[in-house]
Amino acid sequence: MSAQIFVAEALGTFILVCVILATGEAVSIGIALAAAIYVASFASGGHLNCAVSTVMLFKGRITSTDFPIYIAGQLCGAFAALYWYNLVPQKSAVHR
Repeated sequence: MSAQIFVAEALGTFILVCVILATGEAVSIGIALAAAIYVASFASGGHLNCAVSTVMLFKGRITSTDFPIYIAGQLCGAFAALYWYNLVPQKSAVHR
């Protein structure tokens, strides 16, 4: 279960952060967020955000044992997206 949570949160956060970095457009980000939550929801609930995971911990929806796995997955997904963004040429991306 822990590996599923980690992978789901990392993949979902990766998708979301890639779209944020590549477009910066609200509609695109909203669609990506909905898709990423859908992808991750079956394994982890689709938190994709440290604040959401923290609230779920305080509400008792996730355990204190699983909480670091959620955070680690989210951070790894975000850093992987940033690495990918800096690695891939951004000719078509919107730069602001």
